[in-house]
Amino acid sequence: MVLRWHTEVEIELALQKAKGFRRVAAQELGMSIRGLNERIRKSEGLKQLLRDIESFWLDKTEEKLFEAIERGDLAAICFHLKYEGRARGYVERREQLPGIAVGEFDEVTKPRDLVLNFVDTVNPNAPNGTTADPERSPQW
Repeated sequence: MVLRWHTEVEIELALQKAKGFRRVAAQELGMSIRGLNERIRKSEGLKQLLRDIESFWLDKTEEKLFEAIERGDLAAICFHLKYEGRARGYVERREQLPGIAVGEFDEVTKPRDLVLNFVDTVNPNAPNGTTADPERSPQW
């Protein structure tokens, strides 16, 4: 196998064609990802090109997001408020239950009165309080 030294222009074209995905560009050039990364590391021009490609796709994505917001897409609106509306108080937070410290959500039990009471008698010998009469057990 003959190794070929690629010019910076060839690498730029491959990175542009691959939309900045280095692995795809390396395959296109027939070189290793490690070799491509090394060339990028040594070249300010290639580093800048990758920043420009990333910026282009971020702008494209934001454009699509704002189009969705203008159409009234609730998911897009919530996403935008969640990440861009923090300064105005739009934050996603975890509800803290009274008497339970944050982080103690592993085992929250409901008071017995709030649990659906469809079982009249409980068999004390049965596991997990199953009913004494199998015909009276709920059918899921």
